[in-house]
Amino acid sequence: MDPEISAILAVNGASALVGCSQIIGHSNREDIGMMFGQFHASKAQFGARLLKLNKEKGWLIPPPLHVSPPIKK
Repeated sequence: MDPEISAILAVNGASALVGCSQIIGHSNREDIGMMFGQFHASKAQFGARLLKLNKEKGWLIPPPLHVSPPIKK
């Protein structure tokens, strides 16, 4: 189903962002770090577009808000 596919894409995109960040942090060469910085930026843009699509289609179901009961004095 579409919401499941979208959720899988979001998880894979998030793990790709983490991987790019790790490579940037461990890289000894500036050119490699910059290259993975570009990959990171493109994956972040994809994630933003996917989030917008999820909200527009109603596939993103937010958790219920936690509302504390009023404290009686």
